[in-house]
Amino acid sequence: MSKRFVLLLAGVFIVGCGGSGSGPQREAVHGRVTLDGKNVMQGSIVFTPCGQTKGMVTGGTIQDGRYKLSADAGAVVGTNRVEIRSVKKTGRMVPAPMGNPGEMVEESGEGIPPQYNSQSKLQVEIKSGEDNEHNFDLKSR
Repeated sequence: MSKRFVLLLAGVFIVGCGGSGSGPQREAVHGRVTLDGKNVMQGSIVFTPCGQTKGMVTGGTIQDGRYKLSADAGAVVGTNRVEIRSVKKTGRMVPAPMGNPGEMVEESGEGIPPQYNSQSKLQVEIKSGEDNEHNFDLKSR
């Protein structure tokens, strides 16, 4: 995994952590994520309250095309912007960032197009007391 991906995921969990106090209501959310019809094997998904919805950012991991957040770590009830990321190998060899001189590693980069993460317009409605299943069938073009 790239250092940027790990830092992003750690930041999501830190921001999303907290007690089950009197904050905004959260609900469990789960679903499937594909890119061009194939499961996203490993990645992350982030839910950010937007519009009139207020609350904390939360997220989790995508594994074998599936994600699942419990109610304690779930998305805030209301409208949420969704960002999906996944690191993939580019096939290009580059100097190892923390390796010995001359050591080479395969380069990794973002495997999901920006319209689903940094430029995402994906939104879902999280409903109170319902099965919040949200599937994402992403296209690379």
